[in-house]
Amino acid sequence: MQKIGNAVSSAGRAVTSLNTGALAPLAVVTNPVGAIVSGLGTGVTQTGSNLGAALSSAPVQQLTQGVTTAITPITTLRHVDDADGPARRWA
Repeated sequence: MQKIGNAVSSAGRAVTSLNTGALAPLAVVTNPVGAIVSGLGTGVTQTGSNLGAALSSAPVQQLTQGVTTAITPITTLRHVDDADGPARRWA
């Protein structure tokens, strides 16, 4: 998400930069629009940072480890069953 946020911020800066030379009269539009787009990009970047921190927290790590521990034996059994012959459907 951080790369997306950076890209959006860059787009906002690009819009703002259109207010020079022959396009200077457009500054009344490009400055506020560019600022809004840049602000959205900053928000996306910050959300990505917060999400990354939340997903790497100890409670989430414990949850994913628990799910992995529960699923691994099931997938191993399925793999053995497939090796023995055609997959069977559970009724």
